[in-house]
Amino acid sequence: MKRFIKTALFLSIVIFISVFLPGNIFSQDSTSNEDMLSLQDEVLLVQPSVCFISTYWSARVYDDNTEEWSKTYYYGPVCGTGFCINSETGHIITAGHVVDAPYNTIKREILDQYILDKYPDDYYELSESDWDTIFIFFKVEGMQKNMPDREIFVQFNQAIASMPTEKDDNLIRAELIELSDRKNRDIAMIQIQPVVGKALSAAVLADSSDIEILDPVKIIGYPYTSEIGQDNLLNPTITSGTLSGSIIVAGNQLIQIQGDARPGNSGGPVLNSAGEVIGIITNATDETNNYLRPSNDIKIIMGKVSNKTGTIEEEWKTGLMMFRQKHYIEAIKHFNNVLNLNQTHLLAQEFKAKAQSNIADDVPLAAEEDATADKKVSEESITSTSAAVSEESAENDENRFKFLTIILIISSIIFLAVLIVIILIVLKKRKIKKKITNNYDINEDTDHVITVEELKATREIKFKGGEKELLCSNCGAIVKESQPFCSQCGARLNP
Repeated sequence: MKRFIKTALFLSIVIFISVFLPGNIFSQDSTSNEDMLSLQDEVLLVQPSVCFISTYWSARVYDDNTEEWSKTYYYGPVCGTGFCINSETGHIITAGHVVDAPYNTIKREILDQYILDKYPDDYYELSESDWDTIFIFFKVEGMQKNMPDREIFVQFNQAIASMPTEKDDNLIRAELIELSDRKNRDIAMIQIQPVVGKALSAAVLADSSDIEILDPVKIIGYPYTSEIGQDNLLNPTITSGTLSGSIIVAGNQLIQIQGDARPGNSGGPVLNSAGEVIGIITNATDETNNYLRPSNDIKIIMGKVSNKTGTIEEEWKTGLMMFRQKHYIEAIKHFNNVLNLNQTHLLAQEFKAKAQSNIADDVPLAAEEDATADKKVSEESITSTSAAVSEESAENDENRFKFLTIILIISSIIFLAVLIVIILIVLKKRKIKKKITNNYDINEDTDHVITVEELKATREIKFKGGEKELLCSNCGAIVKESQPFCSQCGARLNP
């Protein structure tokens, strides 16, 4: 009986654990499509949201000698990196110093250009005192206000660090929305107007309070050196690093990383292993380390602007997962969907070409009954196939949910039934062992039921030392002749 109870109890525990605890055998397959994406893939998902930012200042010079305003002169470009945080509204985050420069620096640079242009014979003879006088008495103003005019331009994918032209379709004008200068958080938020056919991609911000020392990171940006110069094509580059510490500068936190970040990376995102942004490169660097402004500071600058991705990110992610699983035909469909939203999405173009070159090795999706090896996918077939896959996926999820529900109900009934049987057996056993009535008692050693009549014949007469003593035959205790019950064991004595 005891062995049966132990076995039933063990089986009940096994059923309970297998059904109700996380990770049980009836749970959904833990290997999801997202698990097939490597850190490299996570970076590729973010890369389309990264952009090249160039800022220019323009102003005229008022010369007291001629009492005239000069032509327009320019200061810049000041270049850096940024990334989109909301694909619908076009909000972009970058470093504050990428879009901001001290007024005195701009004024000196423009005055230098003007004096060289207007007074070339005197330019090289001017003393430091002469330059101070020029700085004080010459006015440098923009067209609409006292300060120089600022223009911010954004380029996605490949970029050119040169003066903007009206015919360059890749240059998108941006408006400065929020600015925390380099003395504070050194973060800026700008905004561009999304254009039809050039849907924006967005990056996801992480909680920077969750970071830990030695976490691996990836740095994305548009670094450049003095050797590159202008009119040279820039491509976003990706480098690796390690989170090495955290410091406080002027009351603000800086995340310290060891990684290769150079001029031009300022304002670029730094990603964790999940492909989320933990911070942006700022201007506080030394020979061995780079420093980040944490993503939680970015959220403060954003204010009410939400961090939001869109359809293009989902299509790009799905296409990349299909490509990694060698479902090349299906991947091409999703890459085409991406290109329908943004014709300049270079990564979608690149991976579509790779999928087409490997289409002979395509592994059809098991869920598609009508999968074909047709390499030409029309826009109509893309839409219908995507809808069919979505419907079938929803149906599979519903069937899986019903199956799990039935298993849970059956397992619960079995568990409760076994538990009730165990309780009843235990209660019955205890009742038998402890049962004492007016007519019965139990011998614990043999489980034999002793009647009251048997208990009555329990007194025996023993002689000891010639004297007569009355003893209880049940326990051997000395009793008196007139005593009806044994005071030791309670047995009834013969009269």
